[in-house]
Amino acid sequence: MENPDLNEEKIVQVVAPHAQSETKSLIFSIAVVAFVIGITTFTIGFTIGKINLAASNSQAPKVSTPSAAVAGWEIYSDNDSLFSISHPKEWGAKKHETADYEGVRISTEKGYVDLWLLVDQPFLLGEKHKKVIESEEEIKITIDGIEVSGTNYNYKAGNFFIVLVLPSSENTPQVTFWLEADDDKIKEEVTKIVESFQFSN
Repeated sequence: MENPDLNEEKIVQVVAPHAQSETKSLIFSIAVVAFVIGITTFTIGFTIGKINLAASNSQAPKVSTPSAAVAGWEIYSDNDSLFSISHPKEWGAKKHETADYEGVRISTEKGYVDLWLLVDQPFLLGEKHKKVIESEEEIKITIDGIEVSGTNYNYKAGNFFIVLVLPSSENTPQVTFWLEADDDKIKEEVTKIVESFQFSN
């Protein structure tokens, strides 16, 4: 006759080591899987992070600056009108008086740039004026990314007067420019000043 205590003990002795071995094996397997998942997640995350960083760096907007800001020049910014324009340091920039149309005059002894927003300032030639003009020609200047045509009046005395109108757009007003220069050097500077004009938004 079999001893039930021995059978129970045998069953326990046979079953118990299996249970411990399977538990250890299961814990080890879970640890390995967790480790592999952790490494894989870290690698994928690191790679995606690098890709996103590279993409954000390449697509990040650059600091907004005037379209033709010249090294060593000052920038006149009109916060109300949301435009900026560069000029040589020795030139003065003065906002138009409240009685005048909105804009600014940038000037030196030998020339100036006058600009008005929203309004045409036609250059009306009187008879006396016409007599001192040697010739007139069309001039093209790029202003705020737009090619603008205007008129360049050449005087017999060697000075110049230029009229330019930057047309309005859906988001920006029309801008009229008057440029005066006593000689070719100043003409180059007033042209460069106008080319630096930019709406801020």
